[in-house]
Amino acid sequence: MFLKLENFDSPVNSRLTRSERRATMEGIRNSAAQALGYIKKIVQDFGGKELAERPDALGSIPIEISAAGVKALAASDVVKAVLEEQEIVPANGTNRVYIHNREC
Repeated sequence: MFLKLENFDSPVNSRLTRSERRATMEGIRNSAAQALGYIKKIVQDFGGKELAERPDALGSIPIEISAAGVKALAASDVVKAVLEEQEIVPANGTNRVYIHNREC
């Protein structure tokens, strides 16, 4: 799930310095953590659980929750997008790959 972030929608026109990138990532994490506070009740009400301690630098956090919980999260004002963990199967049907939305 990706959380809506405050003041991070405008594109950057120039290359950021290392310290600017670090500050931007921390700002994204802080904004996402604040948004996460708003949806904790939804996660609890639908028997879900967070699979990471905090949102990543993109403002996403993996959550395990029921289908009804997914609908409730998608309807929330602080959720930007909900992605399902999906299996990717190559055309030849071998070497299946699973995409996990987790920090590396």
